[in-house]
Amino acid sequence: MQLTTGLRRETLDAMGTVLRMAPQAAAMLHGSSKYPGIQGSVCFYPVWGGTLIAAEVVGLPYTDSGCPEGFLGFHLHEGSVCAGTAEDPFADAKTHYNP
Repeated sequence: MQLTTGLRRETLDAMGTVLRMAPQAAAMLHGSSKYPGIQGSVCFYPVWGGTLIAAEVVGLPYTDSGCPEGFLGFHLHEGSVCAGTAEDPFADAKTHYNP
């Protein structure tokens, strides 16, 4: 099998081994009121002096011409609660996680 990701076979094999272990930390993803169907999980694995982040996300918007607004991404917050006020729905989520 030819690898198109640019990663060496040894690296991919090692990542597979890491992903079979229990993650060191995990976070749940929830969409905003604009995209309430988005949900998923993100797992964090310590590797090689860094962190491997594995995300599984479902409910992303889809059209034949791509995302209706161009591009979607995600970020994580330090807090453990996705709650807030009407003006700031994620105010209680604390600051952005920046390892």
